[in-house]
Amino acid sequence: MKALRPKLQMVFQDYRQSLPPHLKVGDVLAEALIVNGSATKKEAGRIVMELMNRAGLSESHYYKYPRQLSGGEAQRIALIRAIELKPELLILDEVTSGLDKETAARVFDLVYQLREGGEMAIMIVSHDRDLIRSRTKQTFELEGGRIIK
Repeated sequence: MKALRPKLQMVFQDYRQSLPPHLKVGDVLAEALIVNGSATKKEAGRIVMELMNRAGLSESHYYKYPRQLSGGEAQRIALIRAIELKPELLILDEVTSGLDKETAARVFDLVYQLREGGEMAIMIVSHDRDLIRSRTKQTFELEGGRIIK
């Protein structure tokens, strides 16, 4: 499983639950890079700061605890955490539920921006067919666990 984890990342619908409340955001994000051997501690800090900046977060967010973040900030942190390892497959499970159309579209724009045009497949699980069709090249609809469209 250790070899598979960096290749497969997921952002859950309840993304706040994936952020350990006792760790500062910078530590949460740097830990994945360090544990997976993608960066040294010093390199991880630089990479995290760069990704946070690209996601529209300030340096001060690095030192905050998850409970100090707004919903949008926490969501961006969860997306950075999933994308920073440059996985082969990113699964987004209802990451836009509860968001208005404009905010949901910005979330997808951020995902595509953060992936840096890399070779990453993205699987989006959503009930918002119109949004998904407007943001993806290929869609599949499932019913009862089977592809129907």
